[in-house]
Amino acid sequence: MAKYTVEDKLQAVERYLNENANEIAKSLGTDNKAIFKCVKQYEYKGVEAFIQPYTNYTLAIKMDVLNFMIEKGTSLNETAAILKIPALQPLVLGESNMKRKD
Repeated sequence: MAKYTVEDKLQAVERYLNENANEIAKSLGTDNKAIFKCVKQYEYKGVEAFIQPYTNYTLAIKMDVLNFMIEKGTSLNETAAILKIPALQPLVLGESNMKRKD
């Protein structure tokens, strides 16, 4: 839900308490995975999860994130929520390459 405001995301989380994620996603023009990600982020960080500064991550930080995922067994969305990282999709390629080397 990158194109949505902080308020939109908060409303989606609040609606999730009483509504089905599919209904919320349909009304916002997104998919239910985006709703679940917002809920997870809110559970871990509260409103702060939705206030995201622009950041370029170094290779060392990317490796730390991948190691965290491996050690904790967390998914991309869980890791993003816990570490307050907006998107981990660019790291997926690095993760798959890392697993092949083992």
